[in-house]
Amino acid sequence: MKKITLAILTILLMITACNQHDLITTPDNSDLISSENLNLVKLPQKAPNSLNKSISVGDYISKANGGQLSISDEFTTEDGKTVKIFADINFPGGYFESFTNSGASTNSNGDPYIIMTIDNETASITFSPAMTFNNQPSLYVGFEGLEVDEDRYYDFRFVSLSGNTEILNYTALETDEELGKLEVQNVLIPHFSRYGFLN
Repeated sequence: MKKITLAILTILLMITACNQHDLITTPDNSDLISSENLNLVKLPQKAPNSLNKSISVGDYISKANGGQLSISDEFTTEDGKTVKIFADINFPGGYFESFTNSGASTNSNGDPYIIMTIDNETASITFSPAMTFNNQPSLYVGFEGLEVDEDRYYDFRFVSLSGNTEILNYTALETDEELGKLEVQNVLIPHFSRYGFLN
């Protein structure tokens, strides 16, 4: 009987831990929704000389004064085309609220070292460490050279590790089939981890 009770308790603890995984990267008050009909937009296959290319930037961002991280980069696809990537996030003064997990790197002023990374396979962007904000940062992201169909629905959302999404506030989302362009402007970021284009 004790063995059965222990087994049940172990299973319950595992289920609880799994359910809390999204809460690590998503605050309790977020409205996550199922994304059954939406998937992250895929990037074209990279050429061999671009396979190991990591597109990332990081810096200490002042809690008091805010700051900025920017990416302007490109890679070559296996059919010789070029994919261009632009990303810019602006942190207002007093942006920081709290870390949502341990192990974050800070400087002597307590300012966090924030990393912005473009995904290798999808039109998405990841931020670390996981944190929440008093004043939300504003994000711009643009890709050119993708396969874009202007007749399809596109959106830009938070995407949890389990695949659920959170709808975001932004001023504009632009598509251009000829340029293979997806662009979103002035996205208000409620917390850190992964954000991306879906269709």
